[in-house]
Amino acid sequence: MASVTEGTVLRIVAVMLFPDDTIMQNVFHAVLTTVVGDNDSLDIVEDMVDYIEKVYTDIGAGIDADVSTSEVIVYEYDSIDDDFDEVGRDVWVLPTGVTGTMMPHGVAALLNLYTTDPDVSGKKYFGGLTEDGWIEAEWNAALVSALGATGTDLVAQFTAPVTANVYTNGVWSPTHTNFFAYNGTFATSNIAAYQRRRKPGVGI
Repeated sequence: MASVTEGTVLRIVAVMLFPDDTIMQNVFHAVLTTVVGDNDSLDIVEDMVDYIEKVYTDIGAGIDADVSTSEVIVYEYDSIDDDFDEVGRDVWVLPTGVTGTMMPHGVAALLNLYTTDPDVSGKKYFGGLTEDGWIEAEWNAALVSALGATGTDLVAQFTAPVTANVYTNGVWSPTHTNFFAYNGTFATSNIAAYQRRRKPGVGI
């Protein structure tokens, strides 16, 4: 089984299934900073499944129970061809459980995540939320708090629970062809954002 070396930039895609046959994908980037345990492709995919489940632990409590998970797909950056090659994929578990009226698919809570370069920042949209998290035309305090906890997880290094490998989270910039680590700061908002929309049956 091929191994992933230290310093490799990873692209991690969390795939969820929304009602009305709509696919939601959220893309994250990280660098394998330190190899402590095994680092073959199966172990890296397992690490990234654990990473995505950790990211969604808090915000997932506000996601509608009708949203289900599909898979986590992991890619590694190929500097020769300037593209990302698939490492592997596996299923994951989304800790949903809110029963209520789901917001439109495009409506999302937004995190702005800042990097070591002031000119480069990342945005993460979290959809599938319900009207239970909405009050007076804003996200309520509980959901904003959960969004903040998610931001804290994202800007921190991730230590995989099984392999103990260490990953640094950040932004891959195609413009600069470079990875920029998060600097530990982020901003939340109680104002709803709108992620890219597709008609039912087409991914967003």
